[in-house]
Amino acid sequence: MKVGDLVKFKGEDENDEGAAKGLLVEMGPNVCGMYGVMWDFLNGQIGWQNENDIEVISESR
Repeated sequence: MKVGDLVKFKGEDENDEGAAKGLLVEMGPNVCGMYGVMWDFLNGQIGWQNENDIEVISESR
């Protein structure tokens, strides 16, 4: 995973309109495996997720 990737929670159907989607915006420098994600349901706030809880829908270039 890298900054700019579109992500979702593992196990959610990305084609479901209600499924959360987010943009990976930051990688935690002090906490291994934590990623800052700007989720569509957080009104622009960044939520920190463990790498085991999210997966890439679409990679950035």
